[in-house]
Amino acid sequence: MQRVPTHQTKKRTGKTRTTAVGLLSVEACWSASLPALADKTSVGDDLIVETIASGAAPEDEPRGIRAGNFFISPRAAAFTTFDDNIFATPTNRKSDYRFELRPGVDVRSNLPRHRLDFSLDGRIVDYAEHDAQSYEDYQARLRSALHFDHAHTISFSALSALEHAEIGEIGEIPSPNAAAEPIPIFHNRAATGITRDAGRLFGTLSAAYESWNYSDVKAVDGSSIDQDSRDLSQYGVQLRAGYRFSPGYELVGKARTFRQTGLSNENLDATGYEALGGLAFEVSPVFTWHLLAGYGFRDYDSDLRGDTPSSLLEAEFLWQPTQRMTVLGRATRGIIDTLDESGEARIDSSIRGRVTYEIWHNLQGYFEAAYTDADYLNTDRNDQIWDANVGLTYALTKDAALTLNYEFETRASTDDEFDMDRNRITVGGMIRF
Repeated sequence: MQRVPTHQTKKRTGKTRTTAVGLLSVEACWSASLPALADKTSVGDDLIVETIASGAAPEDEPRGIRAGNFFISPRAAAFTTFDDNIFATPTNRKSDYRFELRPGVDVRSNLPRHRLDFSLDGRIVDYAEHDAQSYEDYQARLRSALHFDHAHTISFSALSALEHAEIGEIGEIPSPNAAAEPIPIFHNRAATGITRDAGRLFGTLSAAYESWNYSDVKAVDGSSIDQDSRDLSQYGVQLRAGYRFSPGYELVGKARTFRQTGLSNENLDATGYEALGGLAFEVSPVFTWHLLAGYGFRDYDSDLRGDTPSSLLEAEFLWQPTQRMTVLGRATRGIIDTLDESGEARIDSSIRGRVTYEIWHNLQGYFEAAYTDADYLNTDRNDQIWDANVGLTYALTKDAALTLNYEFETRASTDDEFDMDRNRITVGGMIRF
């Protein structure tokens, strides 16, 4: 899954400038806590697609502790949150304090034609009063690339993780309201691809595999909720291509087909197709945008399930009207294949905007608002979610920052059981070595 990126723009001198506070911008600090902005048109292959000709070679030496041809960079983030509705329910609201620790370490190579990056991440969540909601996540990720000449790159990526879906959350992996504790999910993926990027024409051909394995979870009434029917795997191929028809202007497109298998439910077996195309513009050094639109389809083998057609959208713009302000906007529409408690996928349409302002040299303020329409397939359920964040980030040094955030979220559903609103206040910090 992709988080809100740390954006940079280029001056006309060719040097890079950013509105980030030191090396820890608001986006970087809060990437650990903001909802994911997933690429709806890929299996999540996370491949390195740059070639030497397109600028894959790093301009500066990586940061961290040097160990031969590698740099080791430990990091940690800690957050304390007061949540006035931890179960995201319309009635019988429960509030609690949530403590979250996110340790991690990045290992990055510094080789002339090779790249081998590895990261380990943890997420420890503890509630002050509701111990059953506490959990621990773990993730290991590998990204590698071989630049065998200036125009070609062969790449590989892999991820293995233990994740948890919290009660009442929608996200990429929703959790049933009847659960008494977060649901453990074993998530794995692997991808490989080859990229050519030199001159006007560029493209990446890749293959990927991804799986989600849900563990059974304890219900509120003490029984066990069987989650095996949600287990899912996907494998497929994808082509991303583009054409630079003038400096800063590109025609881009991507298409993929995949096979989906329900590991314990053959009614989920399907073949998927998705294709998008559009433009990517750099109107000026401080204003860039891209717009892709297309169509997706899920052809289910079983006659018990209706096929799933949907339009697709991926649009984003970045505008830096002043050296102190950055404006980011993003709109997406796509099919979410990970399943809800009833074993159904859904179509999400969302729009998100974010304004970041550098109040002082080491102090940033930001405001973010988002709207999502979640349409569950083969059911009458439709959810509309509004979310708003406002906060401050204070940089103690270039490698350490403190954060303060207030979030309001509300959900209106055609099923009254899923209506909710909640307020969250979070304080935290992040440090990198």
